[in-house]
Parts: sequence; structure tokens; C-alpha cells
Amino acid sequence: MLLGWLQLLENLDAALVAGLASRFFGVVFFIHFLSALPQMLPLIGSHGIEPVHALFSAVKRDLGIPRGFFKFPSIFWVSTADWMVVLVPVLGLIAASSIIVGALGSYTAWAFFVVWLCALSLQTANTNLFWFPWDNLVTEVALVGLLLPPLELLPSMEAAEPPSQLVLLMYGWLLFRVMFGMGLAKFRRWDERTREGTYLYHFLEWQPFPCAPSALLRELPMWVHKVGLVSLWCVEIVLPFFVFGDSEFRLVAMVAFIGLQLFIWWTGNFGTFNLSTIGLCLLLPIGLDGGELVASAETWGLSEYLAVLYIAGSLPFLLVTTTWTGGSWMYRPSMYKPHSSLQKPLELYLAFLRMVSPFRIWNSYGVFIPRGNVPHQVAVLQATTDGETWSDLEPKWLSCDVARKPPRFAPHHPRLDHWLFYQGFGLASLRVACLTGMNPYYIHPHCLTEKLIQKLLAGDPTAWSLLRAGKVPETLPKAIRHSAWHYHMTSAAERRETGHWWRRELVAVGPPIEPKITGPHHGVRDSFDPLLLNRLALVDDVLLCVGSEDLRSFEMLNAHPVQKLGGQKVARSRSVIETITHPVNSDGNTVLTWTGASFEPVEVQALVSHDLAHDADDGSRGRKSIWRRA
Repeated sequence: MLLGWLQLLENLDAALVAGLASRFFGVVFFIHFLSALPQMLPLIGSHGIEPVHALFSAVKRDLGIPRGFFKFPSIFWVSTADWMVVLVPVLGLIAASSIIVGALGSYTAWAFFVVWLCALSLQTANTNLFWFPWDNLVTEVALVGLLLPPLELLPSMEAAEPPSQLVLLMYGWLLFRVMFGMGLAKFRRWDERTREGTYLYHFLEWQPFPCAPSALLRELPMWVHKVGLVSLWCVEIVLPFFVFGDSEFRLVAMVAFIGLQLFIWWTGNFGTFNLSTIGLCLLLPIGLDGGELVASAETWGLSEYLAVLYIAGSLPFLLVTTTWTGGSWMYRPSMYKPHSSLQKPLELYLAFLRMVSPFRIWNSYGVFIPRGNVPHQVAVLQATTDGETWSDLEPKWLSCDVARKPPRFAPHHPRLDHWLFYQGFGLASLRVACLTGMNPYYIHPHCLTEKLIQKLLAGDPTAWSLLRAGKVPETLPKAIRHSAWHYHMTSAAERRETGHWWRRELVAVGPPIEPKITGPHHGVRDSFDPLLLNRLALVDDVLLCVGSEDLRSFEMLNAHPVQKLGGQKVARSRSVIETITHPVNSDGNTVLTWTGASFEPVEVQALVSHDLAHDADDGSRGRKSIWRRA
């Protein structure tokens, strides 16, 4: 059977494979923009949660248009009106459709360019909502797609010509970075669960949006989960090298990669990530010919040299960091201790990377870093109409109801739901969006979640449309608060008995947030503070925080303090719950922490010392730290 498949691969028409892969990418792009379109106005429109107009007016005020464009490249420099907010994903849909149909013929590269520009514009417009790895992957795939051969018009599925060996190398290298990066992120650091082989068993529960099959698979014997972890190591650490091998090796890699992506889609919701990765696999059958690649070097033109630059430039994004939120390494010179003769070249190199980083040419894709014993955590907004009884405000897709069957919605990506899962407890910070150094304007005490809360309290129909209820209630809430819950998947026996998919326990609640007057510019820094560029080097040894407007609450910017384990720097994952502080009567030197029954003041220094000096379960030791106000 294997020989039959190999013969089939050898006889495949390279032009047909390239045409099918390009059209498959067109379908992925179409889904990406179709998913974003109905969310654009409620999220970043003029009456949305974070109006894009407020951001771009601030950038224009501080940097001017020319400098601002290179820091925030986007179509939105033409206009930030609502018609443009809608037009950007519509343009992406049109370009994606033209790729699927092959309507532009020899000008197909322009369709990929429009897709790249529109996807980049969405990411630039809001790094809080468009910072996920599948957003980066769509943008990078579209950029590399500029070099794919033109397409024939349907019903022909072929490309006008076979892709060049260099284009195949670029896509093979991108696939390698995605798969190997995911493996390095998981297996570079072995926590307790990884060492015991229970990583997959726990991952099925604590992933952001598990589907119903996750609960069913958790019922399998533990030895199955351990075998699965070994298999995952093989697929993500060993098989990526098969991408550059002979046809039989590429066939094994393709089948394993596609199988893994289908399994991930079956058990979880990760936007278009699975589809994009499968699309990269489709080019594996026609493979690489090293001899032909070398022989063609004499006839290389500009596009070939740009391809070589692209491959070389991506090396640090695989070797230095594989974490998809790890772009901060470009802004942290204290990470590197080169010889004095190399210091200046290194600074120039990092300056170049910082200059081009807003265009998202290169990205890291490592995900699902081992989290120790952190359970599934969900941020739940709760409302009250009488000040005493609190009820959940459930988003459309982020399940708070323990009886609700975990939904499957991928490849659709609900932006607000994902934000609430990852960032619902605190200020916009370095932890996610700003790790790439793109947008320091949203490092502000009044975060996206609090903007949402104020709109809900004001009865804004746009904000209420984002929730599962879908409409403004007859009686508006008097106040809304954050609450933190641990969710535990129930066993099959428990589900049959109670009808519940989850058990949940309250970990912490914040103080009631009451209505106050806000505007579209509230939550955007009033000046361009180059916090990331000038002070991020402190992250190695200092726990940065930012204070609220009254200096009574604090947010820890580097929520994953860097520690040393056997002389190697590792990021010790810490429970999000431990970073939640909602002090209401702090004197500036203390924060309030939830003790299980009430809030108790804890000195800031004691909190930091406990957090960083605590002996982790994985045996790593803490480092002495200094608390600094950023």
C-alpha cells in the first residue's frame, strides 16, 4: 500500500498540486475574514469596545503619519470610519475568492498581497483581539504566497506552472517552523505532568475551548494518554525533519501532520490554525530536489534572493524563541551577553528586527507550554441588579454554564471570548499582545474588559450583542464584577447523574464595578511611552507592574517571571489567579488578595517574594527580585 502511495506521489503533476494548495489557502483566507466580518463593528467600530479611530488618532498625534505607518502598518491610515472597518475584511474576502476561482490569472500574486495587507491591517488595528498564532500564520502564509505560481481559471484546478524549488523550500521551512516550534514549546521544559506522561490527559481539560470529545477521551486509560504523549513527541520533534527528506519520508510526515491537526480540531477550537497547517502539508507531495535547487542558483533573480533572506531571517524566531508570544526577545538586550566586539553588530541586528517586526514577516508558533498543576481557569463576568444577587454574563462561546455541552465553533474565532479567557482579569499588559512590542498604547489600567463592562452597564446594544443573551435586558445591571473559577471536567458517571459537563469552584471575585463616564479614547495612553523599547530589559531581574489611575491597584506586566533551572533560563508558568488583584482600599504598598472568604491586604514585597522565591513543583528555585513601578 505504501508503494502505491509513493508511486502516486511521484506521478503527481506539480502544477496541479500547487493549484490545489493555493486554492486551499484561498478557502482558509475566506474563512478567516468571514469569521472576522460580523465582529468588526462591535469590537473596533466607532461604537465598538475599542474603536480603531482612538488608536490611530493617538499614533498620528505622537508619531505623525510617515513614522506612524511604519510602526502601525495598516489600511486604516486611509480612514478609520466604520465603512473602512467593514471594507477591510470584505476586501480580504474578495481577494480570497479570486484565489479560489483563479480569476486574476497571471496577477494572482496581487490577490495574495491584498490578503496579506488586510490580515496585517486587522492585527495592527487591535493587538488585543488579533494576536493569536493563527492570525500570524494567515499573514505569513499570504506573504509567502506572493511567490506561488499564477492560477488557471476554474474549472481548471492547476497552476499555470510548477512552483520553483525555492518556493517549495520556503513553504517546507514554514511548515517545519510551525510543527517543530510547537514541539519545542511543549518539550523544551518538562514539568510534572510531562515527566509523568499525563500532559495530554490534563491538556484535554485546560485548553482554552475544549469540545465534547475532550471529555470523552479523558475517560481512556492513563496508559493511552502516555502513549499519546510519546507519539506527539515523535510527530512534533522528529517528523518535522522528514519535510526535507525523500518522498517516503514526506508521505509519513504529511499523514502524521494532517492526522494531528484533525485530532486537535476534533477536541478543541483554534480558529483557522489547523486548516492553515494542513494547507502547508499539501505541498509536501511534490517535495524538494536539492540538486535542482543548487543548479538553479545561477539564474536567481530578486524574488529568489528575497526568499533566501526570508528563510535566514526566520532562524531566530525558531532558535531563540518558539513561544508564539515571545517577540519580546528583540526588545531585551539584557538577554544577551556577547563579546564586546559583537555588541554593536547585535544591537544593529536587533534594531533591524524591531524595525520590520510590525509587518509580521516572521513569527513564532510554539503553543501549549506545560503549565504544571494549573487547572482550567475561566474569567466570568457577573452582574447584579440589587447589589446582593450575582448572575453570570455568559459570552456566546466561552461556556460558563456547567450544564452546557462544550461547543465546537472552529474554524470560526470569537475574538472577545478568547480575550476573556486569557486576559479577562486585568490590565492590558506585556503578557500577550504587547510582548511583540507593537502597541504600547493599550498598556493602560482601563483595559478592554473594563471598556466592555462600562458599555454593558450603559445598556449599549452593540456590547450586549456580543454576549449569549444577544440583547439588552429590561433591567440594566447596577454593577458588574470579575470572578475567577476553576472548572473541572466531570466523569461520564457524573454527567449521566447530573447532566453537567463541568464542576466549578469559586477562586476569587473582584469588587463591584459601577458605571462611570468613559469615552472612545479612555483606555489609550495619552502619550507614546516607549516602555517596551527602553525598559523591557528589566524583565530579566525585575517584576514590572503598572498602577491604576489612583495608584491603588497594580498589574504585573511579566506574569511569567524568568528563572534559572540548571543554568538555563526558563519561564515558570504561574497561575493567572495568583496575579489577580482588585484592591479598593490599598495604600500603595499593599494589595488585596482573596483568602477564600474575604480580601486581605498583603504587602507588595511579600507578594513578590512569595511568588518568585517559592519552590516550584518542578524543582526550580526562585531568584531574588526587586519590585519596581514601571
